[in-house]
Amino acid sequence: MDHLDRRIIERLHRDARVTAVQMANEFKVTEGTIRRRLKNLIQQGIIRTTVVVTPRFLANHTIAFLCIKTEAAKVRDVAKALAQMEIVRYLAFGTGAHNLIVEVVVESNQELFRFVSDHVAPMPGVTAVDTSIVPEVAKTTYNEAILRESDFVSAQTTGPLRAL
Repeated sequence: MDHLDRRIIERLHRDARVTAVQMANEFKVTEGTIRRRLKNLIQQGIIRTTVVVTPRFLANHTIAFLCIKTEAAKVRDVAKALAQMEIVRYLAFGTGAHNLIVEVVVESNQELFRFVSDHVAPMPGVTAVDTSIVPEVAKTTYNEAILRESDFVSAQTTGPLRAL
């Protein structure tokens, strides 16, 4: 990933609807260059395109965070299993009191209870699940951060940033 790739990402971060023509004009390169770079960034998994629906506009929904404690040796196995579940919107490794932080969106409190008690708690390696229901979201942001050169890692990154 070079300087132009980073500029493309930063520009899309500010306005995901910007066209390849607009970026080409801004960066003084051809539209084809921008399109090739975008294709490569997507194929390499560096960026992805998606639509984010604001949860408050979904009928009958419950948002919850699950703070999961696991046996240290099983944390990646539990994470892999959770990552396959459709209702899991966010999954991260944690330090401190919990090994995994999980956000789920379900249709009801009853569905949340069934999910935790029937699917999460019985997983091999799970030792505790603390559940917090989100009654109201105060802020959600995807494009407010200022991207700096140091915010990017190389494709060769290993260690904690490697894929599950």
